Amino acid sequence: MSNHNKGRSTGSFFSLLAKNQIVFISAFLSIVFLIYGATTIYTSSISYKPKYTELIKEIGNLEAEKYSSIVLNKYLGKNHDMFIFDEEGKMIYSTSKSQFSAFSLDEINCIPDTQEDYIYSVSQYQTSEGTKKLIVQFDEGQTSSDYFNAYSILDEDLCVIEGELFSLGKIFTEDELNLYMGVYSDEAEVRKIKFYNNYGEERYAVFMVKTLSNNKYEQIIFLWKNNWILFIVIYIFMIIISIIWLNKRTKKLLDPLNKAIVDYMNKKDTDLKGYVGPYEFVEIVDNFSELANRLDESEKERINLDEARKKMLADISHDFKTPITVIQGYSNAVKDGIVPENQRERYLDTICKKVDTLSHLIDTFSEYSKLEHPEFVLNLQKTNLCEFFKQLLADKYQELELAGYFLEVDIPDNPIYYEIDRAHMKRVIDNIIGNSQKYNPPKTSIYFSINDDGSSIEITLGDNGVGIPNDIIETIFNPFVIGDEARSNKQGTGLGLSVAKEIVEKHEGKIYLAKHPILPYKTQFNIIFHKNTQKN
Repeated sequence: MSNHNKGRSTGSFFSLLAKNQIVFISAFLSIVFLIYGATTIYTSSISYKPKYTELIKEIGNLEAEKYSSIVLNKYLGKNHDMFIFDEEGKMIYSTSKSQFSAFSLDEINCIPDTQEDYIYSVSQYQTSEGTKKLIVQFDEGQTSSDYFNAYSILDEDLCVIEGELFSLGKIFTEDELNLYMGVYSDEAEVRKIKFYNNYGEERYAVFMVKTLSNNKYEQIIFLWKNNWILFIVIYIFMIIISIIWLNKRTKKLLDPLNKAIVDYMNKKDTDLKGYVGPYEFVEIVDNFSELANRLDESEKERINLDEARKKMLADISHDFKTPITVIQGYSNAVKDGIVPENQRERYLDTICKKVDTLSHLIDTFSEYSKLEHPEFVLNLQKTNLCEFFKQLLADKYQELELAGYFLEVDIPDNPIYYEIDRAHMKRVIDNIIGNSQKYNPPKTSIYFSINDDGSSIEITLGDNGVGIPNDIIETIFNPFVIGDEARSNKQGTGLGLSVAKEIVEKHEGKIYLAKHPILPYKTQFNIIFHKNTQKN
């Protein structure tokens, strides 16, 4: 990811998906734990297992008769009551807000002590002598029916007829038998602590705890059995919510890009500089912006090129029409005998010059067309550039001097070798020097130098003329670009520098217009050839 994208990126799209998944899982687990916790709390609240054996810790408060100081919730849960009876079975203290029928002393004596850790099993069976009840005592936690502490068998009158659990012959009432097993009713169980207060008076603390009814037990079983269905429903609901949220989030991220594409198609301005999102999306947005900019630049170049070609066609039409008109008129005049004999030679000379102009125009267009052809190949020869340019400029010197221009040359004596197409390289120099002549007045100095720094060869061509107009500096090497019409008088095709650029680049070189020419020159072209890039 590029550095300029870091400030606009909120992480990767994968991190967005991961965050969505983490939030989804966290929310789902939170709801699951909440439901599980609520179910557990509810179950615990209605099925709390009393800690009867730990009530002995409160014996001090019982003896001091500080009954209100005893924190029963810690031992018996929420649903409980405590009753205090004296030695005659009279209730002297109660935590119950409802009316309660007191136990008789016999019933109190039947209630098991809190320190007893037994459970009982009661079963009925039929004999020839009638219905019998079998009561079996187990240790708490004993699950095997093969081991038990004691048993007794009672007849229909609840009289003990066998076993060591109760005294033989003892007769119970139904309530006493239930109390002996710690059961007060279907929804409550009881335990007691026998103690003496600080005055030595006998007291009984009876603790009654509500137990789980069959209905409550069925509710718990139903709740736990159906929790998984609730979890699945919640999970599906959470998935739907997650998908909807992710869809909205993704759409929100893509909307600016989609709007920008539609605006661009409708040729409206697009601005995505302030876009913020995952770096994949930022990268796509930046690539789209870059593509849009390049398409805009390409369209501008196409329009400029199209306008230049239209202008070129108009100029070509003018350039061809003018000499053709002159040739046609003068030749007809000579043919018809209208021209006096003493002016005949001047007319023929004018016709020859116009033919040369036409020939030059045709050659220029033909050469540019050939250079643009993909099958064009240079005729490369290893050449001593110093000798080559000395000879070329020597031939140019007299021509320039006669036209009123000065030529300054700086060429080293040591040879500089490079493979060139000599005819085309001559064309490069001719075109650049020709432009200097065409667009600058006489007495302009033209400068040429060549230098070899070991890795590259640099050729410099410049003049101290009027310079190049600002409006064509950036497009000077484009085809059909022509300088100031006031100075050019519509001369030229605008292909001279384009041809020079094509030739230099086919030599694996580079030509450019210097932004800051060496004083006193106003125009300076530099041609660079890198020795290590030319193919052998």
